[in-house]
Order: sequence, then C-alpha cells, then structure tokens
Amino acid sequence: MAEKDGTPRGAGRKRAARPADAAASAKPLARRIREAPPGSPLVWRIRLAALGLLILVLALIFAVPQRPEAARAPDHPDEAFVDRAGLVSKQYAWETGGVLLRDSRFQMVVYVDAAPPDGGLSGWTSGRASAWRIGAQEDNGIALFVFRDARIARAEVGYGLEDRLPDALVRRLLEDRLAPRFAAGDFEGGFDAFIKGVGEALGGDEAMHKLWQELGSKPRKSTTAMLLDTYSEGIERAPRMVAATWRTYIEGGATERIFVLICVGIFLAILAATVAVAVVTVSIAVKLARGRPDAAAALSGADAFGGSPRARLAAGAFGLVFGTLTVALFSMILLFALSLIGEQMHRKGDFSGAGAQVVWAAPR
Repeated sequence: MAEKDGTPRGAGRKRAARPADAAASAKPLARRIREAPPGSPLVWRIRLAALGLLILVLALIFAVPQRPEAARAPDHPDEAFVDRAGLVSKQYAWETGGVLLRDSRFQMVVYVDAAPPDGGLSGWTSGRASAWRIGAQEDNGIALFVFRDARIARAEVGYGLEDRLPDALVRRLLEDRLAPRFAAGDFEGGFDAFIKGVGEALGGDEAMHKLWQELGSKPRKSTTAMLLDTYSEGIERAPRMVAATWRTYIEGGATERIFVLICVGIFLAILAATVAVAVVTVSIAVKLARGRPDAAAALSGADAFGGSPRARLAAGAFGLVFGTLTVALFSMILLFALSLIGEQMHRKGDFSGAGAQVVWAAPR
C-alpha cells in the first residue's frame, strides 16, 4: 500500500526513527547505562556480564587445582662450601663453610663443579639457589657458582638482599676481587676476597661507601639514562615477576589467590588505561599532522576552549601534551606496580635470576 505521494506505507516512519537510534547509540556508554530503565536489555546484559565475571573469579579461586610446592632439589648441598672439582683444599672448604654458616648478615653457599650444565646458566643457577632455599629464614641468601673448565663464576643474590647488594656491585666484586686471583691460580684467595667484599657491602652505609671507593667511584648517570635503566630493568624483570605471580597463585590457597587476582586486576586496569590514553594521544597527533584541528580538538575536549579555529588548535595541542605526560606517568606507575607485585609475590629464599657473571682469564 502506498501513500498519496507514492511513498510506501511505513517508509517515512522508518526513516524518521533512524536519526533517533543513531543519536541514542552516539551517547556515551555511562550515560546510556544511567538513563536505561530497570528492565531494559542493556541492564540485563550488564547483570549477566557481572554474574559471569563473578563466576569466573570464583572458579579461578576455588576450581583451579592447587599444586604442591616444588620439592627440594635432590642435590641440595649439606655444607656451605661444596667443591666437586677439587679447586681448593678440603681443609679450606671445611673452614670457609664454617665461617659462612656463622655469619649472621647473610647466608651464602659456594658451589664448585668442573663443567657448567647444559642450557641457560642463569636459569639453572637461580633455580638451584631457590630450590635449595638459601637464606629462606631471613631472606638474605647468596649463591656463588664456579665452573672450573669453563672458567665461569656466577653469583646469584636473593630478593631480600637486592637493594643492599645490587647486581652492579656484585659484578665489580667478581671482576676486581675474584677474577684476577682466579686467573693467577689463587683460588682460595679469590674466594676470600669475594666473601670479604660481600661482608663489607652488608656492613652498613659507611662500609659500602668505602667499598665503592676501593673499587672505583660509582659512575654517575643522567636523569634520562636513569629513566631508561628503570624501564629496561622493569621489562627485564617482567617474565620473572609473571612466573613468581603464577607460582604464588597455583600453589596458594583461597586467600593468596584472592590477593593475586586483586593485584593482577589493578595492574591490568592501569595497563588498559595506559593503552587507551596512548591510542587517543596518537590519534590526536595524527589528526594534527594531517591539518584536522577540529577532529583533534574533539578528541581533546574542545568545549573548554571555545569554538574558534585557534581555540580548537589549542585544544588539540593541549590534548597531545596532556596525553603524552599521562602515558609517561602511567608507565612509571606500571613499573612501580610491577616491582611491588614482585616484592609481594616472591617467597623468602627466592632468587630472581638477574645475578652477575664473569669469565676469568686463562693462566699464562
């Protein structure tokens, strides 16, 4: 059936309804939720999504089977100084092991073997040190691994000592105290010098200052270099933090799992906000570069700047600067959250795998 003007019946009503639907769909989601009546499909979809999220969280807490903690490594050392390569005398190994056991500032295990294991060395040494639970009671463990044939010495520092015994200092101790004596064939002297250096580093601020003076002044870095180091360190530690978080979740009970889910949820929320702001900031930059200040101003919130072309250009520039600063700030918050999660997730006696490693010169 057609109207008098030849238009099919109902076509006008359909065309008239489309602008209203488009206007409704153009509203922000938060406004649409506030204005939705109690029984509308949108409200039901939100309720179903919340129920599904609740079921998922409960399943993650209670349904995932709990894995028992990993058993202690079968080759756990019975002494603090283990020499399987005959690098030092048995008397020296026995006396030095006794000294290490009596030192209350740290718990160190020295492990000497002929050849390094196959595969990645850092993963093997950190895994062994963590499995041996070195310094588990006070979270003050140190492990020194020496492999005679490959002339490799690697030190692993537990999480609890990383702030007082950073990797840079451990590397200097290996390079300046242990390696030269090892290269000269004085293995006992190299062990003594390294152990003494660790004790000095943990003896307080004054002792630490004197040690840095002996090894050479600590290099000063610019603010940009320090920020880049912070970013690179955070990225480098990310896989280890993920592994520690997963282990805490899979081995923990309901309380530990709730804590892990809260921490991960906060981290992912910050990450999502960072990505969203970064996308908007890049979009603003692209639109400004293409000479479209109106579109850039719309993304920046041009209402606060007025409607003139100059005001819209200022709004776009403001959005670009504000977005860049926000992304930088959120990135720093992410790195801080990552380090905080790592501090909370690791168990006493765990080793991160960062460490320091040297290869001493072959004897002439």
